[in-house]
Amino acid sequence: MNTDSKNEQNEQCTIPVVVCSACGAEDSIHWDKREIGIDDKFGSYLDLTFNYCDQCGNVTDVDLS
Repeated sequence: MNTDSKNEQNEQCTIPVVVCSACGAEDSIHWDKREIGIDDKFGSYLDLTFNYCDQCGNVTDVDLS
């Protein structure tokens, strides 16, 4: 097998490490989505999505739509 093609396959399979900007923990960032009632007379809900760190609880990329 050609070593160049083997190296290319290894580079493509490498998953980058995600680091928390607040505490520096590696691979502790997770995505979550919650449905929130806005308590109007129509019973409306909004979706809240965000990323959070398991180690320190830092919340980033908040989107309320």
